[in-house]
Amino acid sequence: MKIYILVINDLRNMGYNCKDVEVFTDEPSATERMTELYLNAFKDYYGEDSGIDPFDEDTMDYQLTGRYAYIFGEYYFDIFEKEV
Repeated sequence: MKIYILVINDLRNMGYNCKDVEVFTDEPSATERMTELYLNAFKDYYGEDSGIDPFDEDTMDYQLTGRYAYIFGEYYFDIFEKEV
């Protein structure tokens, strides 16, 4: 059986120490939760009405992929797959 571990890092307040971990039994659920956390963090950092596209692929300041997401120097989310 595989599990998917979502690691949540709040770089602004906790540095590279892990803030939280969430465990899922399927990858789509883990990806959905990571996307939700990323979008909330994006709104928190850039503001609700910033006009900046959180899905823009042409920037190094922030990024969302299927397995990780980040806002440079602020937040980092990563999904690890583990066989148990």
